[in-house]
Amino acid sequence: MNRQVHSENERPKPQDKSATAPTFSAPSGKPKKPYFPTARRRRHDLRREVLDAILYVVKTGCQWRMLPGEFAPWRAAHYYFDQWREEGRLQCLLSAVRRTVRREAGREGEPSALIIDCQSVQTSRSGGIASFDAYKHVKGRKRHVVTDTHGLPWNVVVHAAGDHESQWALHALKPIESWTDRVETVFADSAYQGLETNIESELDWSLRVVEPEGEKGGFSVDPKRSGPKSGPSAGSAAGAG
Repeated sequence: MNRQVHSENERPKPQDKSATAPTFSAPSGKPKKPYFPTARRRRHDLRREVLDAILYVVKTGCQWRMLPGEFAPWRAAHYYFDQWREEGRLQCLLSAVRRTVRREAGREGEPSALIIDCQSVQTSRSGGIASFDAYKHVKGRKRHVVTDTHGLPWNVVVHAAGDHESQWALHALKPIESWTDRVETVFADSAYQGLETNIESELDWSLRVVEPEGEKGGFSVDPKRSGPKSGPSAGSAAGAG
């Protein structure tokens, strides 16, 4: 591979600075202001050198210090990542992308139904939160995922594998309440049984507990339902928005 990595004080040859930050349409169809400030000239292009660096880390899982040379130096990229996350800019960008994808598929921009499920995964010895999932015989963490019926992620929460799904369900669902007001129903498997009253009182949503189709395990996208497949049946959510 010919990729180069920055030293702390080096930076690649500047690329074309004429590109502006991405913009998206508001629900009314009128253009919104850029999600990233473009009013003044900056040392690093926020779209090509910073945002692409963040997406590269997310896609590859590499260390920040190992960012290839065509991006901004890792300290700059990490600085903007922290800043944009705290300001909510990244969440706004994700919301805009979700709305765009759903509308291109002929759906409403925001969903009326969600699917919640989780998967236990084994972790390395590097440390961090971990415990033993006695049901699935896995020592590690659980990835708690909430998607719409189009398969688009709305929230992800990571916690110790030994914690039961019911302990973290509201933590995964609660933030979504401030991002959309269309949700009416949440589909889940039997691990979430007993949370119907809590979800209704906290979020004013109804929880529908359904069983998975067949005995196949694992975590994948169901082409019928396009949600995380390991819990609710495909047919149960297929007609939901």
